Amino acid sequence: FTLADVRGSGRDVGLLLEYLFDDRGRLATTPFEDDIFLGIRLDLNDVQSTRLLGGAVVDRQTGTTFVNVEASRRWGERCTVSLETRLFAGLRADDYLFGFRRDHYAQLELKWYF
Repeated sequence: FTLADVRGSGRDVGLLLEYLFDDRGRLATTPFEDDIFLGIRLDLNDVQSTRLLGGAVVDRQTGTTFVNVEASRRWGERCTVSLETRLFAGLRADDYLFGFRRDHYAQLELKWYF
């Protein structure tokens, strides 16, 4: 659901919600058999093109959480800076995603255009 031009500010806020379900339960070949995704998208609609997208997938049974955040902003006329982060929390040894327990990821990027 998108809230456009919040309070006349020109900013847009997107509210994200998704239910992930696989009726095979623990026999599912996906880690998302009974999970909820909650997220937000913020677009400031400013000259710098500032944007943020963040969300988390939470397993309803175990509490295992996967978090994703992406943000970007133009810096001056020739540069952009962006950040991407992904992390896992609460993974148990019997969890489908346990092999990713140390695969947190963060990237800060500066791009210069000429």
